[in-house]
Amino acid sequence: MSHVLRVGPRTILLDRPSFVIGSGPECDCRIVAPGVAENHVCLLQNEHGIRVTPLEGRTRVNDTEISRATIVTHGMTIKLADVSVQLIDTEAIERERLVTQKLRTSDLVGVLADALDAIDTAIENARWEEAGARVRIAGDNVGDDPASRRFLDPLGERAMRIAREHTDPRWIDWILALSRRHRHVPASEVVDAMVELSRTTSWRPQQIVEYAKSVVDSDSEARIRLRRLLALG
Repeated sequence: MSHVLRVGPRTILLDRPSFVIGSGPECDCRIVAPGVAENHVCLLQNEHGIRVTPLEGRTRVNDTEISRATIVTHGMTIKLADVSVQLIDTEAIERERLVTQKLRTSDLVGVLADALDAIDTAIENARWEEAGARVRIAGDNVGDDPASRRFLDPLGERAMRIAREHTDPRWIDWILALSRRHRHVPASEVVDAMVELSRTTSWRPQQIVEYAKSVVDSDSEARIRLRRLLALG
């Protein structure tokens, strides 16, 4: 376990079994403030945890005054007079960060999955503007993690369905912008639709060509998939 004390802007590592906090010059954590005694409290840590023992001054743990050794854990606050000292378990912080990140990714994947379902429903009912708005919102929320990135191709396919139905090449611009932002190579179905739209509308394919060349330069496996786009140039 690795613990630190947070005192205002300061962070102090608990790097020894016995740790004295107070205003005295010999203290391991020196706090010079009204009401803080020279040797105010002592922290003792071992494999069973950390105990705080009041020595000379009035001490509270999470606003409860203590008179004997008391166990303290991650996030608890030790109050010496009017000074707060918070105990932080750095390993717990990292675990919380990973769990939070996982939950956020999980929530995001759920949001994207719901968005794809809503897009399909809107397309089936020919509500094109609503479908387009859903595609844009979902695309803006695609993250850089693998779980989120797997939604890029389905999003692209939905967008191209809208574009083909309306022969509206603006959707190609949107897909290219999204793909560039995420350094993502569109699926073959999306590439085929781009080629078809560029041939059946007055829209010029130069942006597709520039994107295809930039991706091919950085991703040799993309060459076969994007060869049809490069041929447009």
